[in-house]
Amino acid sequence: MDEPAVKTPVILITGAGGFTGQHAVRRFSQLGYEVAAVVRTLRTKEEQLPGVSELPCDLTDEAAVRQLVDEVRPDYVLHLAGQNAVGDSWKEPSVSFRTNVAATLYLLNAVRHYPHSRTLVVGSNLSSAALKGQTQPAHPYGFFKAQQSSLALAFGHLFEMNVMVAEPTNLVGPGPSTGVCGLLARYVVRRERGETEQPFTLSSRYEERDYLDVRDAVSAYEKLLVLGKAGTIYPVGSRVTRSLLEIGRTFQEQARVPITFEIGEAKAAAQSKPADTQELLKLGWQPAIPFSQSVADTLDYYRSKGE
Repeated sequence: MDEPAVKTPVILITGAGGFTGQHAVRRFSQLGYEVAAVVRTLRTKEEQLPGVSELPCDLTDEAAVRQLVDEVRPDYVLHLAGQNAVGDSWKEPSVSFRTNVAATLYLLNAVRHYPHSRTLVVGSNLSSAALKGQTQPAHPYGFFKAQQSSLALAFGHLFEMNVMVAEPTNLVGPGPSTGVCGLLARYVVRRERGETEQPFTLSSRYEERDYLDVRDAVSAYEKLLVLGKAGTIYPVGSRVTRSLLEIGRTFQEQARVPITFEIGEAKAAAQSKPADTQELLKLGWQPAIPFSQSVADTLDYYRSKGE
């Protein structure tokens, strides 16, 4: 008697064309998932990975989101899409609200009709303190990301859905990032090509942040989608903080030409604690990529792109 065929799990990834999204699509495709990648601009079929279907969708269009989810019928949903530029959130806060909060509501409302689905909403490490009333948001982006996390947990509770929230720290690694490491990598490559002689400006020698390789973050998301507990916020980070000066020196060590810095006068007020990943570690996840390797891979990415 033939054994029943094992169904290939289907994962819907929003923001699939972004910095984290590109790595997520690659990882889940390699793991054997059927990947529905929500993108703004379709690539040619030759450029797409095997097992990946790219689907254009405006996530601020509720009807379009419902149609998308009904078409995909996902077993897993990784929600990465959103507006993540602080400056843009000041200019157009209503756009930041629609892309971070309203789009999340539309997605969850569509997914709730598929009770077997497990959803991970990727928020921000700014969210928890704001949700607990420990801090006031410093910008509209932080406020709306806190609202996104609150919405995801409340909606999951009210409709008995398998919804979790991940709060990543600062992500680094190969790919089109607008974070400080991405900016530094672009600067180093320009110096290597003789396109600039100006020093790079660091706002402070004291400011510290937790930096995690984007590929380690994606492996954490995979672990949470499979094993995470519904209704839980999971910090995702390296558990190590590094100063901006330390970051700069790591790039100096790997640059092919000497690079210099101007250091601003900002004091140590903008500190952050290492991510408390205790619950994530219990699920068997560990970061695997050293920071120096993340820097090397980021530099190689920009060298290869001609940026």
